[in-house]
Amino acid sequence: MNHSQLNDTDRQVMVGVGSANGNQNLPSIDYHETVAPMQDEEIHLRDYLDVLIRRKWVVLLCVLLIFSATTLFTLTSTPLFQGKGTLKASASQGQVTSFEDTQTNVLKSMEFQQTQVNLLESEQVSIRIIDKLGLLNNPFFNEELKSEQNEAASLASLAQLALSSIRNFIRFDSGANDSLNEEGKNRLLTDDAVKKLQDDLKISPVRNSELIQLSFESPDPQLSADVVNTAMEEFVQMLMDTNLQSSKNAAQFLEKQIMAAQIKLEKSEKELNNFSRQAGLVSMDPKLNLIMRQLEELNDALAKARAERIGKESLYQQAISKENQHLPQILQDDLIKNLKAEYSLLAGEYQDLSTTFKPAYPKMQQLQAKINDIKGRLREEKLFIIESIKNDYEAA
Repeated sequence: MNHSQLNDTDRQVMVGVGSANGNQNLPSIDYHETVAPMQDEEIHLRDYLDVLIRRKWVVLLCVLLIFSATTLFTLTSTPLFQGKGTLKASASQGQVTSFEDTQTNVLKSMEFQQTQVNLLESEQVSIRIIDKLGLLNNPFFNEELKSEQNEAASLASLAQLALSSIRNFIRFDSGANDSLNEEGKNRLLTDDAVKKLQDDLKISPVRNSELIQLSFESPDPQLSADVVNTAMEEFVQMLMDTNLQSSKNAAQFLEKQIMAAQIKLEKSEKELNNFSRQAGLVSMDPKLNLIMRQLEELNDALAKARAERIGKESLYQQAISKENQHLPQILQDDLIKNLKAEYSLLAGEYQDLSTTFKPAYPKMQQLQAKINDIKGRLREEKLFIIESIKNDYEAA
């Protein structure tokens, strides 16, 4: 039985004409159709393959578009390089013994570490970094220089320039129509550079340790490394300057107190001598005059302390200057000698290979990584020696 026969048998038509009361109306038709249930067809893998083969040009076009878009994105995207560094923030300051509670020490260490993080994120440190590296003249921090270098500005740069103009318009008095003076422009550029540096320089304390990790990303690998290294150096330098200023203030205060005590002592001694002359009790022999002997001893001790402090201050000033590599403590340090010797060997090997291979060659990159590591270790060792000189000077 074919399909047409099945449909004929499944259809039933009922026709009724007229009605019992003689009404001549149109005939009523009842139409019923019974459809045979469809059987589930099993789908095989070959069916999918047939579809792919029939649509092969569409599939190839999609793959080609995806590959082209990925390649275009990879070639046009700017690579970012990350510089990393680590600082140690210890609140113990070299204490040998301590009888404080362990939990108290842990809380103090956590507070001290967070304080150092806040100092690293402060505007003062950011300005020191910007001034030392001259970041106001770097296109990564100066949008005006970047727009000047790009002769054909894209829509994104135009939008960014418009946003910058609106921001400058809001920041200053809207009624001021004349151009900004040079000082105002520099202040605005500095504020923008500080904000960008604080946003891009990531500072995070390492959990369960006294370490603070710094990282910075930029399209320039040298800039990324310089920002992190300068941030650590300027942070240490700022702490040293702060401690030095505190020591100077304390020394000036003590000198004033000593001078006041000396004046008071001389006045009292003069009154005592006058009274002794009037009473006939004075002795002109300085060996028998206890007050004179004590005054001479105090003057000698003060002179020695001043001379020692002046010598240590001179050594400390040399340590924080740019010529600190000539310090005897640095020149005679065994670790620094070994690191310098290793650095010379690696630099010579790198120079020899550079005549044959390019810097991107894996061997050259390995040598450059070792050279950078030795540079970092040399810098840390010098900072450690300078820190010890500073502590010795502050203890004087």
